[in-house]
Formats: sequence, C-alpha cells, structure tokens
Amino acid sequence: MSLTKAHNRMIAGAAANVMDFGAVGDGVTDDTAAIQAAIDAMTDDSTLVFPASIYAITTLRVTQSYRHLHFDGCKFYIDDTAADVTTSNSSVGKIGFYLSSPQQLKITGSVVMIGLGTVGVTSLCGMYFDTCASFQIPCTMQLQTMALGRVFHNCEQGIVGDVISRYMDGLQTFEAPPSNNAGSTEVFTGCSFMSMGDCISFDAEKPARYLSTATSATTNKFLTFGTTQMERNADSTTSHALAIRAATDCSFGAVTVSGGTLGIEVVTYSGDSAAGYSIDRIAIDSLVGTIDATAASVDAAFEIASTETTPDIGTISIGSINVSMPVGTEYGVYTNAGTLDIGSLKVVGAVRSIGGVNSTVRLGRGQFSGQNSQAMLFGQGYHFSADYLNISGAATSTTSAIYYDSAIGGATGYGSLSIGTIDYAQNGAANDYLFIHYDPTNSFESSMINNINGTGIMGQVRYVGNYDCTHNRGRVLSDAAPT
Repeated sequence: MSLTKAHNRMIAGAAANVMDFGAVGDGVTDDTAAIQAAIDAMTDDSTLVFPASIYAITTLRVTQSYRHLHFDGCKFYIDDTAADVTTSNSSVGKIGFYLSSPQQLKITGSVVMIGLGTVGVTSLCGMYFDTCASFQIPCTMQLQTMALGRVFHNCEQGIVGDVISRYMDGLQTFEAPPSNNAGSTEVFTGCSFMSMGDCISFDAEKPARYLSTATSATTNKFLTFGTTQMERNADSTTSHALAIRAATDCSFGAVTVSGGTLGIEVVTYSGDSAAGYSIDRIAIDSLVGTIDATAASVDAAFEIASTETTPDIGTISIGSINVSMPVGTEYGVYTNAGTLDIGSLKVVGAVRSIGGVNSTVRLGRGQFSGQNSQAMLFGQGYHFSADYLNISGAATSTTSAIYYDSAIGGATGYGSLSIGTIDYAQNGAANDYLFIHYDPTNSFESSMINNINGTGIMGQVRYVGNYDCTHNRGRVLSDAAPT
C-alpha cells in the first residue's frame, strides 16, 4: 500500500503552508519561486502561513484581494540585486515585497526582513504597499539594511502595526541610477485614513518617518501615528525622527530623538504648493531628547522651513518640547513659515533657543538656559507671543535675550511681540545679557512685555515705539545701543 504525504492544502478550510509548495527555509536556497507559487494559489479569504524559518528571496508580489499572510516568527533574507519592479506611478526600483492594489489584505504575526546589500550603498525597498485599501497589518516587523523600509503609496483605510528598523541607509530606490542618499523606515505618499503603530529607528540616515510627495499622489491626510523613536546614524547629517512635506489633519504620538540633525522637520520645496501639496492641522504630542551639532545647514530640534516664496503651510501644534543641545547646534525651534503652537518649550544649550522669520509662534511657557548667543532671534514678518518665559543664558555681555534683526527675512513687513512675564536670572558667569529686548530699528509693529522679574544684575530693555513695559523692574533706555 502506498502512502501519500498529507499537506495542509489537502484539508478543506485549512491554511496553506509555504513549505507545501517547496519552500526550504534554510536561508540559502532561493525560495522565491516556491513562495510565489503559494501566493498565486491562494483564493479569496484564504490564509498562507510562513513557519518560523529563514527564507531567501528576491521579489514577491501580492496582487489579489482578500488574502491573509501569517508570518509565524519567520525571517527573510532579501537579495538586492534582483530585477527592478515598476510601481503604479512608474517608479522603478528593487523591492522585496510588492503589494499591488490588493483590497482587504491582512498580514499578521511577526517577521524579520534583512537586506543582503551593503549599508550605505543598497537601494532596496523592503515592502511597497501600492494603492491598497481596507487593509489590516497588525504584524510586528523588524527591518534591517535597506534604503527604504516600507513605503505606502496611495493607500487608504488601513491599520498597521509596529516597526523596528536598523541601518536604513542606502541610495534612493527609485532613481536611475540610484545616487542620492535614502534611509527612512516609513514613507507615505498620497495616503489617507490610516492608523500606524509605533516606529523605532536605529542608525537612520534620513527621517525615520517621512510624509512626502510623489507623482500621481495627493497630500497625505487623516493619518494617525503612534510613538516615533530615532537614534542617529553617527555618519549622517540628515537624520531625524519625523519629516512632514505633504500632510493635513494628521496626528502623531510622542517623538523621541537621540542625536540627529533635526528632531522634527516641517518643510516644503519649490513647486510643492503649486502642485497642490499642503501642510495644515498637524498635531504632535511631544518631542524630547538630544540634538547633535553637525555639518548640516541648520541644526534644530523643531524646524518649519520652506524654500517657497508663498508656501502652503498652515497650523502645526505640539504639546511640549524638551531638548538638550550642544553649544554648536543653532536653534531649539526655528520657523520661516506657517503657525506653530507650543504648549511648553524647554531648551538647554544651543546657540539660540528660538528664532525665525515670516511666521507665527504661540508659546505657553518657555524655559531657556545655556545659550551662547541671544535666547531668541527674530527677523521680519515674525510674530511671537508667550505667557511666560524663564531665561537664564550663558551669553556674553554684548548680546540680548530677545533680539530683532530687520536685516533677515527680506522686506516682508513688521513683526510683533507679546509676552506676559519674563523671569530673568543672572547666568552665574558675571556675563549678563546687556538687553532683555533689543530692537534697534523699531521693526516690531507692536511690542509688549507685561512684567520682567530679574535676579542678579538686572538686564535692560531698549525702548521702541508702540512698546508697553510699564511694569518692568529694570531700566528703560531710549537711545543707547549695545557696546
């Protein structure tokens, strides 16, 4: 009597197993063809199980709807020398898992994906979700050695689990040939109504999470994110936790940064607004951590920056910022567009705690210490308000706590200043600020500080037009300039 080996696929209603289709799972044998055959054999509402083995693959494609992939603690080695994949927006590059247009896709379990290329040179994208809808991916993923971890393009109505990455550092996947640097754990273009889990990124070259633009993509909208943690790649001058280039009505959990050029960057580039991309109604829980001094053009914990003359940047709000920065870093917060609402801001170190032009910043409470220049530097078109500031700088005696420089920001008009109370403390090095507020060209349209409370050698206030400082306890100067 002959015996026939039983397979899961022979049992009605049972989940299929990639091993039944010839997958070896030894980490050496190329299992791409076997696994692809298993995926292609799936029917509506069926499940395909990947047992806890190591699968060597090139590119796998999922194009059918109502499929369920279950990763049972398995691992994938992805060869980054495979043939290129062309996505729906005609981008061409190397992709490990390409999920093209499936609806009601489900991925569960946990998985590790490791690119076999070289850190800094690879152009591999681990997973590319292209025009997916109504999908659930509560799977926990670990990604390593890729240019891009997972990309979501024109996706909607999705729930996605946590991701941990290491060595997201390579060349742009979708350039021909790849040249510019890449290195993000997650990239979103044209996505809407999605809920993302937590993201932890170690040794990142670029933003851990990047809400970007792309051909045939609209502005990202109605996305919700869990926490974001980033540890900088020591060789990078472009690493940060979060970059927002095209997004409206999106919210983010706590952001934690260890090193990096920036903590959070909100940015538009030339042509973005004309192409219909915008940034508005962004809510961030908090930002905490350390920022490094690098060779980047601007080091800052939080930056709103645009190269456009009239950028389409609206309101961004963040509950709290608490950062430590070496003296060489430029700003705690810098803005040149939009409106930024901050509940509380604590900056230790840096050249300046806060500064900007052509923008509005509304702050609840600020605590600034250890700056080696002005605590705040403003240019034209800048509007700043705060309920309370505690300033304890480390500046030389020739600088001011608040300085308005009409030479920066272009001819964009007057700014304004409104502060409830300033508590100013001597810095302990006998080098007090010469001025609490200095506006030598009378460039603020209106300036108001209700109360100034000083300790040690009291700072001075430079009198300007439309200036209300009737309750300050220091001296008011009408014409003297710093010497």
